[in-house]
Amino acid sequence: LPEISHTLAYTFIVSCLLSLICQHVQLFNWDWSPWVRPLTAAGLHRPAANIGQPNLLALLYCFSLISVWYLYSIQKIKPIVALGLAVLVLWGSALTQSRTAWLIFCLFVILCWRPPVDTKYVPKKILLGLCVIFVLMVFVAPIFSAWLGWSVDSIAHRAGQNSIRLILWSQAWKFSWLHPWFGAGWYQFGAEQVKYAEFFPAVEYADHAHNIVLNFADEIGWPFTLTIFGAAAYWFYCRCIRRWENIQVRFLGLLIVAVMTHSLIEYPLWFAIFSIPLALIVGALENGQLDFKDYILPRPVVGALALLTVVGIVFICKDVNQITNAFSASDNGQANSANTYSRPFITTVPQFYDYLFIRELNINPQNARANIALFEQQSLRFGYAPVLESLAFLYAWDSRPKLAAVMLTKIQRLHDENTDSYSRIYQDWRAMAAEDNRYFGEIFKQLPPPMNTPITPKLLEK
Repeated sequence: LPEISHTLAYTFIVSCLLSLICQHVQLFNWDWSPWVRPLTAAGLHRPAANIGQPNLLALLYCFSLISVWYLYSIQKIKPIVALGLAVLVLWGSALTQSRTAWLIFCLFVILCWRPPVDTKYVPKKILLGLCVIFVLMVFVAPIFSAWLGWSVDSIAHRAGQNSIRLILWSQAWKFSWLHPWFGAGWYQFGAEQVKYAEFFPAVEYADHAHNIVLNFADEIGWPFTLTIFGAAAYWFYCRCIRRWENIQVRFLGLLIVAVMTHSLIEYPLWFAIFSIPLALIVGALENGQLDFKDYILPRPVVGALALLTVVGIVFICKDVNQITNAFSASDNGQANSANTYSRPFITTVPQFYDYLFIRELNINPQNARANIALFEQQSLRFGYAPVLESLAFLYAWDSRPKLAAVMLTKIQRLHDENTDSYSRIYQDWRAMAAEDNRYFGEIFKQLPPPMNTPITPKLLEK
């Protein structure tokens, strides 16, 4: 247990320092491509370094802070080094503007207030001082980013921005009771969103409920969900809480607390950079606790497994690269859905070939009825604005104006929060209604206005 704890701690700290460098490269807008992706290319204004999402980077920083505490407690690093690392970690976390990090940091202070026995004591004044420093950094970080020319949210706006998650949780809760026993099926939350979008307030389109318990309840049903998380809670009590005075157990337990806290408001375990370390932590805590006999795999078996793993990774990379190139060609107007990018006989991403096919399909009033079933099926897997609008056109040409209006309303509910998708669509359909009242006039009358449309007395009356 000590060896694996040391390895994880040093790994997280080194990863944190590299990420901190990448963050500042992004903020100063230096071109370090392809090693660091610029913020403008990523479409972000909160630096995510080499992780991809600011909230995921914040969780890595939380892991690093716990690692610094652990190495200091077992006297592997000097106090001045530990303090310097802690300040760097907190600064990087503040730059992400992640509210997840705020919550996990508070839990860390509470759970480390009373140290394990026979370990180096972290003075409470230091913990409180780090709290004050972190609060100051949280206020300074957006000012620093704005000074460098980036448009960032204020702290007040970030702290009060809860409506989207609350709606997602409400959706998952209500979806789960439509099929409480066995759920809607794995990875079906996004499809449920598309099905019932018009019955909820506007929210972003998401593949996950941003809460692992509600996500499981919607997709696999309440009995399995309660069994899984009940067993997990009991396991955590037996393997961690009962041995909380052991420094390695507390270190690994704090990492589990961090990732599970994050899982209640997002979905970090859908990413290998956190699911693999969590599996390693669980295995480490189980080591020696179960009465199993040691069994050593023969070297040829280990070699064969390693070779199969490498072959699998190479195949998946080539497969994903092929579909990525296909989409790039489609964006550049070079794709041809008839024969250029047909689906391979074996692929790990068949659904994206279906999506590419419907993107390239030329729909018109003559083939509307023949393509409605295909677009209905794909809209549940890819509930993006272009797919839903295409389905609205098909319904309009097939003389089903009410269903066309429903599809466009779904766009307003799922894609009007952070983009101008629906605003543009609303204006386009108003122009089409003026030109061709037969197909589009009745549909436009049923459309809700864009969220950023000023509410006038006439609009209020409508």
